[in-house]
Amino acid sequence: MTRAFSGAISGGGSGPYTIALNAANQIIENIMASGDTNKRLVETLEKLINLRDVV
Repeated sequence: MTRAFSGAISGGGSGPYTIALNAANQIIENIMASGDTNKRLVETLEKLINLRDVV
């Protein structure tokens, strides 16, 4: 999986998949930095559903 996304992670990717991956990474970082994981998980699922609809 890392190999499939290596271009996007390193900044070499472009397009909607890179945007979605960057957004997903930001969401995960926000969850990890938060102590209120239940609320964050619900927000994350909602955001990922929205990302899926865009991509």
